[in-house]
Amino acid sequence: LSADGRTLYVIGINKDFDSPIEAAIGFKEFRPAATGNAWVLNGASLDANTGTRIVDVPGLRLPNPAQDSQNPRFQRGGPGEVSLSQARVAGVSERFSYSFPAHSVTALAFERAGDRPR
Repeated sequence: LSADGRTLYVIGINKDFDSPIEAAIGFKEFRPAATGNAWVLNGASLDANTGTRIVDVPGLRLPNPAQDSQNPRFQRGGPGEVSLSQARVAGVSERFSYSFPAHSVTALAFERAGDRPR
């Protein structure tokens, strides 16, 4: 909950490799506005990366990275492989469902009903 009590935040991490997870979200002592915001960090697959090279440190040996067996992307890293998207969440009520995409980190923000959007 924000310091002023107007915005409630939910962070969801879906570790499922293949499937979205439908979650029931309920509020107690907080009446949300009918829409919220979602920011989703996700990639083309589990091992997607931006192509940034690992720093080469003399004497430091790093293990081989884990790779997605279904859709390996580690060697293809580059722009667009990992993205942050933003969307409105409709149908928000004191109890509703939200689908967290497979292998994603999602931040949800809900304004208290009656407060003006920022």
